[in-house]
Amino acid sequence: MEEDYYVKKTVSEIVENNKEFIAADRSNNPFKKIVPALVTKSLEDLDLSMFSPETRACLLEALGDEYVRRGNLPNAVKAFLIAQLPDKIVSVGQSYEILQEHDKAIEAYRLANDMGRLRSLADRCLADGRFDSARKAYTMLGDKDKLRHVGEICLQRGKWDTALEVFNELDDKEWIIKVGELCVKELEYKLAEKAFEMAKDPQLLSTLGDICLKQGHIGQAFNCYGKAGNNVMVEFIKMNFANR
Repeated sequence: MEEDYYVKKTVSEIVENNKEFIAADRSNNPFKKIVPALVTKSLEDLDLSMFSPETRACLLEALGDEYVRRGNLPNAVKAFLIAQLPDKIVSVGQSYEILQEHDKAIEAYRLANDMGRLRSLADRCLADGRFDSARKAYTMLGDKDKLRHVGEICLQRGKWDTALEVFNELDDKEWIIKVGELCVKELEYKLAEKAFEMAKDPQLLSTLGDICLKQGHIGQAFNCYGKAGNNVMVEFIKMNFANR
């Protein structure tokens, strides 16, 4: 409680003594003095309601900068997002790119509404073979043509799981089934089950259950029959394989 009182008192004094300074120049943020005390708290636990929107933004910017300095990029994004500082969020996204954390960079650019950087990163991910990251970025961009291109490349390279996610995003049942059938041929039964479940095709799920049963994959056969609503085969497995 004493610490909270000290922080609030110090902030109030800084605000009172720096009103003109804050309004005139945010580049030398006066809140840097108290930031070390504030970053020890969870961002969600900070009560800044006593301050004006301008003052809150200034304080949150200082907090975000300190989070960046300490390598706490997730909290930095939160602070900059609340303060409505998209340029700062973009800078965090660039830091994520340097760290090769592409999915987090993609999310940062989305939050900053920087579609240009998001597209550029999506294209680089595609060129570098980071297909799942490319899928996420193109989905955010709403670029169905690029998404389909990602799906086609994933099929060619045997990246079945990402291909499934792409065609599911496109709501393309025909291609989801094609991927599932390819997975069956490649003995990737779990992915085939995922595909046929996405396609909401009970007949294909039941057929896959037959294949799994013949191959001795009793548990998976049971799952497939259950998802297919094939109660006859579900009961058959319960009766004949319950102790296996």
